[in-house]
Amino acid sequence: MTQVYYAKLLDASQAALRKQLEIKPLTRPGATKVPMGVAADNARMALFVADPGSQVIVAFPLSINYGEGGKLVCGEAIKVLSGCSAQWVAVDGKGNLFFTEGANNEIKTIPGVQLESLLSGAPTTIKPVSLYSAAGPPAVEGVAKPQGIAVDNFNLFWVNGESGTDVGTVMKGSEVPPDIGKEKLVKILSQNSGSAFGLCVSAMHLFYSDSSANFYGMRRSGGYSATITDKFQAPRGCSWDGDGTIYVADKDANAVFAFPGDTPSLSPRGIVKAFDVTDPYGLTTFSRAWRFSAVGSAVVATLLFHWF
Repeated sequence: MTQVYYAKLLDASQAALRKQLEIKPLTRPGATKVPMGVAADNARMALFVADPGSQVIVAFPLSINYGEGGKLVCGEAIKVLSGCSAQWVAVDGKGNLFFTEGANNEIKTIPGVQLESLLSGAPTTIKPVSLYSAAGPPAVEGVAKPQGIAVDNFNLFWVNGESGTDVGTVMKGSEVPPDIGKEKLVKILSQNSGSAFGLCVSAMHLFYSDSSANFYGMRRSGGYSATITDKFQAPRGCSWDGDGTIYVADKDANAVFAFPGDTPSLSPRGIVKAFDVTDPYGLTTFSRAWRFSAVGSAVVATLLFHWF
């Protein structure tokens, strides 16, 4: 389907009736070729999409039409970066964009000030900065085909697509690492899986998917990785709704599922289907920063077709 779609979150009464979310197209056909990772910048009302099929990262201005019941409206695509192999993206509260290039074993960032200028329509030269690279300098061993990425305004988390049991499955670094000695500050949070894909952060926990049917949760500080469920078919991206729910894209099950996420314990959870959708991959949650409600928030998903 090669498009980005969204589903408006339910209010309390709708959720009590266990209604499925209603999926709607967000981007126009042809706006992206192979959309994968997505990240919403709530404060600046923009959606960033990694499109490795076109070797670009693009941004879409967003707005909410409250006159049509909170319809999410997408503007024309703005090309952020060309000639890149980014598959996963994340954005922090300051508007800084982070992305992984698994093929190059590298994690990069684009400063928020550049993106804000670009989104405003001003002539802007985008200059990505390399944060962590397997090749260096300095060489960081904990970067092994990096996949999903998440940030919390201070820390940067990522999962590795290979050699996870050796160099680390889930890694933690600084959003602003020093030029000298940063390789020594990267921390291994988990080594329980050889490869992983999606990663998301909630208030207390990290959640991530491996390359089979498993989905895990752990404290943001690291430690034991609990199996949340092994009932997925091919879990990929995930997203926290800012309240108490984690959404997971299961590309082979052709659905997005949900489960209660931000609870004190990390015991196994039952999952429920949030909505049916063909071949979903990346997920993010968009909401007005000043108005988090069922009207002003939505789960945004990239939909692929026979990708991986």
